[in-house]
Amino acid sequence: MKTKILKFVTILFVSVCGFSSCEDNILFTEYSSLEFDCDWYDYRKHDWSNFDKVIIINSYKELKKHIECPNSYPNIDFSIHTLLLAKGITGNSCYGTVKSFQQTSKNKYMLYVEVTLGDATAVDSWGVALITNKLSKGSNVGLSVETKR
Repeated sequence: MKTKILKFVTILFVSVCGFSSCEDNILFTEYSSLEFDCDWYDYRKHDWSNFDKVIIINSYKELKKHIECPNSYPNIDFSIHTLLLAKGITGNSCYGTVKSFQQTSKNKYMLYVEVTLGDATAVDSWGVALITNKLSKGSNVGLSVETKR
């Protein structure tokens, strides 16, 4: 009897986790720096060290290291929210869109971005930002980028 129950539980676990990857979608709000007339420092300085990874921002002090806003910074309550920035480079004109944000295990997350390529053949950069519930210190956010035309 114990063997039958164990087999049933194993099959159930594999069925659920195998098809859903046991990842939880996290609620977020996509943020556009265009709404606030802000520039990302890395674009202006041509500093590529922060490209193709996610930057986790939990304070205005951290935000000001990456974004400059001449008029005012967006109103983000960092006591309950985290801002995530991700950016990259392609060989075509492009723009990025957040597809999903998922928790893969404790303090580990994955940000899925879709980059739509344009027709112009020129080096271009894309960037996305999202606001989500506060991530704990030591959290790690991976980046998965899918390109499409």
